Amino acid sequence: MAIGEEVDVMPTPSPKLTAVPAWLSFCSLGHFTMHYSILILFIVATSLVGCHSPTVISTQTAAPLSFRSMFVTTLGTNTTLDGSWRVAVSETSLDLSHMRGGGWTTTAIPAPTKQAVGWTPTHAGWLVFAESESRVWAYDGDRLLVLHTYESSGNNSHEATYFDSRFPSPVPSEVYSRLSEPAQKASQLHE
Repeated sequence: MAIGEEVDVMPTPSPKLTAVPAWLSFCSLGHFTMHYSILILFIVATSLVGCHSPTVISTQTAAPLSFRSMFVTTLGTNTTLDGSWRVAVSETSLDLSHMRGGGWTTTAIPAPTKQAVGWTPTHAGWLVFAESESRVWAYDGDRLLVLHTYESSGNNSHEATYFDSRFPSPVPSEVYSRLSEPAQKASQLHE
């Protein structure tokens, strides 16, 4: 090829144009239109997320459970349905706890010693009976019958534990019917 010589330039074939699918047509939009499309998509997505209703949590509280008496005849810890008494029975101790002001007050009745009467559930027929919000009875299955009371008035409370026949109230029939004959005779205030 020499300078000034005419060259026949053969045009390069243009690529074959095909139809653009409709869902890709936004790609051919101008620069500003693309920014607006993204902005619109962002606003719609944010609105949809904002329209989602959060789960409504009820602020109503259930009515407090009323007291129900409770029998305990197995070792372990049991609490009355209303949560007023917790009774922990082991082979060496009986712990009677009453709920007061968000905490427990506990009276422990340990195993007997040479000097003192105590708790031992080694006899068949032992039981603990939460009679009311203020009284719990415990029977060792032999001769020992215990009444633990809890009274509360405002900020003042009083607890007392009674052994054998010096009870300020009658032995409930649910307990009396399960006592041995000597224990029944010792509980003179039964009605």
